[in-house]
Amino acid sequence: ISIIFQDCNLINGYTVLELLKIRFGSKKIKFDPLLIETKLSQFKINNILNKKVETLSGGEKQILALTMVQFENSKIVFCDEPTGSIDIKNELIAVRLLKQISINKLVFVVSHNFELFSKFADKVFFMNEGEINEQ
Repeated sequence: ISIIFQDCNLINGYTVLELLKIRFGSKKIKFDPLLIETKLSQFKINNILNKKVETLSGGEKQILALTMVQFENSKIVFCDEPTGSIDIKNELIAVRLLKQISINKLVFVVSHNFELFSKFADKVFFMNEGEINEQ
């Protein structure tokens, strides 16, 4: 199971590259910085690999979290407001990426952005006053 938290929960004090080595090295996942950089380039932020995690914007952190999930061996991905901090031009790219991830993984998204996610969702549920209903 992979989780993309709204605030991303990334470890400060490391560069993005160091963080990726730690994350993937501990899971025995093949780590290819060039491939990561290529994935980040679709969002035009492939220049963040040498930046300290704490200097990244909220959107950059969310994009990094989305990128990392692609390389994990999880079968299920839970996302809490995965595009909440991402700018409008990258928001659609992020949702399309989640849809692509959902080809091989079960993806659950919790979001207030119904309009955006309903275009890509296979199923939509609403929670209203503690009650869950299917659309």
